[in-house]
Amino acid sequence: MRLLVIDDHNDCRIVAARLLACLGHEVIEVASGPDAEAIMRSEAHRIDMLLVDLFLQEGDGVKLAAKLERQHPGVRILFMSGDGVTASRNAELSGPRRHFLEKPFTLPRLEAAVACLAARS
Repeated sequence: MRLLVIDDHNDCRIVAARLLACLGHEVIEVASGPDAEAIMRSEAHRIDMLLVDLFLQEGDGVKLAAKLERQHPGVRILFMSGDGVTASRNAELSGPRRHFLEKPFTLPRLEAAVACLAARS
């Protein structure tokens, strides 16, 4: 599986990418929404899943993911955040191809979240 990791916190992005690589996934990592959009324009046919932080420096990760999802139907989205999720955001984070993972996460939790989301059609 090929994943695009979108997180403006370098350490979090690097750790997530390394964990995913350890699980055997191919990973591209970016620090911003514009970079993610550029990758999706050129590599969308090869991206299976987005791992996107809810809070990006230049904007809302949920809005970015929704935009990318509209442009590339079928992409799965694994949201992550260490800031918790309010009840009002739960609706935005759930869906047939969406899942939420709270930071910090362990390798087994990441593996389970990716596997669960990958199994959804």
